[in-house]
Order: sequence, then C-alpha cells, then structure tokens
Amino acid sequence: MSKKKPNSRKDPRPSLMAPANLVLTEEDSFLEAYTVNVSYSGIGLYIQRPLSTNTKVQTNISFIDPAGEEVIEEIIGSVIWCRPVRRWFGVGIKNKNLESKKHPILLSYLEQN
Repeated sequence: MSKKKPNSRKDPRPSLMAPANLVLTEEDSFLEAYTVNVSYSGIGLYIQRPLSTNTKVQTNISFIDPAGEEVIEEIIGSVIWCRPVRRWFGVGIKNKNLESKKHPILLSYLEQN
C-alpha cells in the first residue's frame, strides 16, 4: 500500500477552468494557457512548451463579469515547477500578490470557494 503525501500547499486550490495567456516577461512573448486551479498564493496551468523554474510571468485570465463582458485580470508571478503531462506541460505559478482593486473577480471566486 502506498502512502499519500500530505498536501504542502498553504492555501486550498479550487478548480478553475478558464482560458489564459502566460506572458513571458523576459522574452516579451506569450503562450496560450488553460488554468486548472487557483489560490491566493498560486495558479496551476497547462501550456504547450516547458518553462524553467523562476521564469517571471504574467498570467492573464479571462473571466465573464456579471454584465456578460469579458474581463482580463493580470497576475504577476514566477514558475515554481513545470512537468510534462502527455502532450502538454503542467505549470505551477507562485503569485506575487493579489489586490482587490486589480483582481476583483478572482478574489471573489476564491472567497466563495
């Protein structure tokens, strides 16, 4: 029987399936991405190519607000892990900080979950 590793995450990570763009700030380029889960401290994503640990990124997540309009919230962070998942790569991003003024939809989602 295998032992389960304890979850070392500081915050719970509710699922969030949403399209996103991952801006590679040092390369001035971006990758299409799909969020898998989010928390106050980080984001889990799928992307199509690997990234190195400590790569500085800006995650732009697309939301639909209550009026039905698309809203993009930009979250600054850095890659803390990246590993292959079939034809994709799973990536863990550590958020620099979330602010109620800049991230109202994401913070509202986290408070409800």
